[in-house]
Amino acid sequence: MRTSFLEIYNMAIAELKDPQLKATLAQNPVMFCKVMYNFFVNAISLFTNPLAVADRLSKRDEPIYHSDTFTGDGNTTTFTFSVLPEADKIDNVVYCYEAGNEYVHGDYDQTTGTVTFQQPPDYGVQVVIGWYYVGQFDIQLLEKEKYILSEWVMVCWSEYVNNNRLDIDRLLGDGDFKLPSNATTTNAKVNWFVVNRETVTKHMSKYAWDAAIKKVYK
Repeated sequence: MRTSFLEIYNMAIAELKDPQLKATLAQNPVMFCKVMYNFFVNAISLFTNPLAVADRLSKRDEPIYHSDTFTGDGNTTTFTFSVLPEADKIDNVVYCYEAGNEYVHGDYDQTTGTVTFQQPPDYGVQVVIGWYYVGQFDIQLLEKEKYILSEWVMVCWSEYVNNNRLDIDRLLGDGDFKLPSNATTTNAKVNWFVVNRETVTKHMSKYAWDAAIKKVYK
């Protein structure tokens, strides 16, 4: 068993309790995972104690993205990927399909590598089908490791929001991934996570102490 990066992302957004994040994951999982990966990498660099964890987190498969672009003819509903995910990665892949810059539903056939839309895209409309290998660690992380790493992801996200609030929509693609419009709610959320940076640090230190006593990493 290996821990998927997506498992960490899901743990992070569960703690954030932001319905907008969950909605974006459902609507455009590729964009969601691409954005979360930036915070994920930063979070890994912050998980520095115990030292053995840093070594474990360094051993991982990085994400892979592939897309194919077509032009709709008003009749065709099925489109074929030119490159398919490797067999050992298929269970850790998310998909996203667009027609005319709008996200649409498609049924992916793993055997044929084809995506079938319910309705044919209009003539001349640009069609994009994409898959994204989310990435995973070479090992199955311990539950406490996953929890603390997800906490660091939350901290990294909140700090970005605090410093670049006006850039959030641009980063996530023209409103696909919006924070609540209520300024009071947003500020309270940001401040809560900034304050809890110290809490996560304490969690990490306590875990390092407990792991040393229990000889978790021999």
